[in-house]
Amino acid sequence: MKMSYSTGQVGKICNVTQATVWNWIQGKKLRAYQTPGGRFMIRGDVLLQFLKKHNMPIPQDFDIATEKRILVVDDDKSIIDLIVRTFSLDGSEYALETAMDGYEAGTKIAVFKPDVVILDIKMPELDGFQACEKIKTNHFTSGIKVIAITGLDDSSVERIKECGADACFKKPLDLNELKKMVDFFLNPDIVIEEEIISEITG
Repeated sequence: MKMSYSTGQVGKICNVTQATVWNWIQGKKLRAYQTPGGRFMIRGDVLLQFLKKHNMPIPQDFDIATEKRILVVDDDKSIIDLIVRTFSLDGSEYALETAMDGYEAGTKIAVFKPDVVILDIKMPELDGFQACEKIKTNHFTSGIKVIAITGLDDSSVERIKECGADACFKKPLDLNELKKMVDFFLNPDIVIEEEIISEITG
């Protein structure tokens, strides 16, 4: 059992719409808490009690609705907060974790096991180039999609791609395009403009 579930995940487990889950929360039938980013989450033990109380089937694999995971790595907290807010406020059902340098990112990758890492190139200690290379040359982490972000020049963009980055965005960030690229990597069926893909990943 996971510690917490989003309203969308609860809907999948209970075989109802997300709107129904929201009605349960508003009607105080299902207890939820609100994250700093504005998302409503339901603790795993609370959900289990709810299922038992209403004689609803409990999946054999209670972790059936596993979230896609995003790790945001940047030494600028304001950038981290901006990116996290972008994904939290639009209802995305992604789990997010943050790190403020390459070493912390390595620890978070081992424990959190992200599907995508949004990685700032310029950081103290272990920089983005080194962090990206470590991710992409390790057999256990090479499948993680790395989206680099940078305020440096074009040569740095080329260098981070040589280190294995799957895409690179320049600062100031276009958060809408960043969101589209993450959605594209995590949901391959999503169609985004070909010119965006070629410009960012090419």
